[in-house]
Amino acid sequence: MTAISGGRVTDDRVTCLRIFADANGETHMEDVDIALQPKKLFKDNPPLRLSDNLPASWCNICHVPTGMCEVDWHNPPQRLLVLWLTGEVEFETSDGDIRRLAAGSVVLAEDTTGKGHISRQADMKRGLKALKTAGATVTRVVIDGSKIEYILDADASNEASVESGLLDKWMAAHADAT
Repeated sequence: MTAISGGRVTDDRVTCLRIFADANGETHMEDVDIALQPKKLFKDNPPLRLSDNLPASWCNICHVPTGMCEVDWHNPPQRLLVLWLTGEVEFETSDGDIRRLAAGSVVLAEDTTGKGHISRQADMKRGLKALKTAGATVTRVVIDGSKIEYILDADASNEASVESGLLDKWMAAHADAT
């Protein structure tokens, strides 16, 4: 088992865990780097480090309830880019690889065919939250220890910002949007 990995983000890249199936249906995991480039967005401030815009058809926030310990072998319904917002999550693929990720980690689940993977909630005392996007352009996602921010379709009316600790309240208020 791979321990929780620190250093999944630097000024130059975000390391994403990719889950995929090979031609024989066996599933595997690998680390994939997403490049971050400096981009000046705000006058009188240093540039932010941004990835290229990632095309997606939808975005939602998901809460995995407390006590949902394990989801046995399954495939995602479509290719998903998942950003874990709280808690720890563990994945197991058919090749026997097991990886545990901390909050703030990025997962690209591409094993829509094949044997799939197992997902485990590593901290069963509290639920998990994730921001999921699939296949509208997500133009910005910022996750630091205190804030989650995203903008869809470069339309400021779709901007959402969530202070940690207020995430449950925000999710309840926006339940119809997810």
